[in-house]
Amino acid sequence: MDRKKDFILRILSKLGCQQYIMKRRFFKQENVYSCIWCLYYMQGTLYPEGSVISQSLLAAFLAMSIYYYYVVFRMKNVHRVIKALQYLAIMFGVYGLIRLTENTHEWKRVCDATTYFKEYELSILPIFSYYYFARCGKINRRWFFRVSLLFLLTAVVSFYYQQAKAMFEYGADEVTNNAGYFVVSLLPVVVFLKKRPLFQYAVLSVIFFLVISGMKRGAIVVVVIASSYFVLESYHYAKGSKKLLYLLLGTLIVVGGFLFFQFQLETSNYMQLRLEKTMEGDMSNRENMYPDYLNYYFKNASIVEYLLGYGADSTLENMGDYAHQDWIETLMNQGFIGICFYLNYWLAILYATLKSFQRRYSNITLILCLFVMIYFMKSMVSMSINGMTIFSTSALAYALAAMDNVCIRRDLNEK
Repeated sequence: MDRKKDFILRILSKLGCQQYIMKRRFFKQENVYSCIWCLYYMQGTLYPEGSVISQSLLAAFLAMSIYYYYVVFRMKNVHRVIKALQYLAIMFGVYGLIRLTENTHEWKRVCDATTYFKEYELSILPIFSYYYFARCGKINRRWFFRVSLLFLLTAVVSFYYQQAKAMFEYGADEVTNNAGYFVVSLLPVVVFLKKRPLFQYAVLSVIFFLVISGMKRGAIVVVVIASSYFVLESYHYAKGSKKLLYLLLGTLIVVGGFLFFQFQLETSNYMQLRLEKTMEGDMSNRENMYPDYLNYYFKNASIVEYLLGYGADSTLENMGDYAHQDWIETLMNQGFIGICFYLNYWLAILYATLKSFQRRYSNITLILCLFVMIYFMKSMVSMSINGMTIFSTSALAYALAAMDNVCIRRDLNEK
């Protein structure tokens, strides 16, 4: 079927129908879906934040995501990780809807509930969409290569917008940019650029530069560990003359990253302060927050609250702030049953990663390991499950589909 399509497209190209072909390719559902998400996260730059445009894009994206979730829900033989995520999507969705129906007369509570529902569903639902696209052969390695520039542009635009917004809000020249995690999530997509090593490492350099510039300590730790693993694995699996090329590119990344970090330390008082606090063991008061939240849960919870938690955003309601840690946040909000669902999700991903190691699916393993490094480490010091991007979730979905489909594995050049 694919050969017939390629043949028809070649005939149309020779007949001068390139414009028709380009339009047809652009308006494919996977492209439209990805563009809507990217346009939504460019709000504040391309158009006003919170405007009718952003709300329309959000509504369209969520509607498409719910539809693809339903399609995947009806599929047979879906991957174990996808099943675990289905439970999480339902759980967070139900808690979000309950929160929406509570205290509807208080505008701030309605806004908080809307934000809760939006963040969790925007984070989780796209995985099902891209899993469907991968299973149906709508996305492949070449597709990831084509959209990588769009993803990179979205990350850069969003990063600098958040930077400018934080500087204006705090009235400071140097701030911590939380969008550092947003940029780090590009790393799994970099795996698909291996056919163009120079471009691949150029994108990796941009990620490094932005994350260090953002001065988010957790994001810096994640990008250093994940990038180091990526460089070592790329060198390990390279063959012939490419081994020398990857060694050279890896060395340039390491040396360049170190020199830029050194430059930041020498020229930025704020970076020096952040490093000093880290060396002194300062965790932005997390060392006091975590015990307080756990004490509140175990000492005050009834049997029902112990099992089901205090409800969506209960940390904000009862403690005045979010837990800034996925496990405690989920325990407080969804209780023991919720933490079991969350644990099941991570166990499923770790099992899939070990399985890919055993079967020697090099690129699949690399994608899964990068995903685990980014989001598991983030889950320990920040909010992870409600902060995933389509950069990483599309790569994860494709890797999971590839584990059960020989044609997709072949596309990834797996043996």
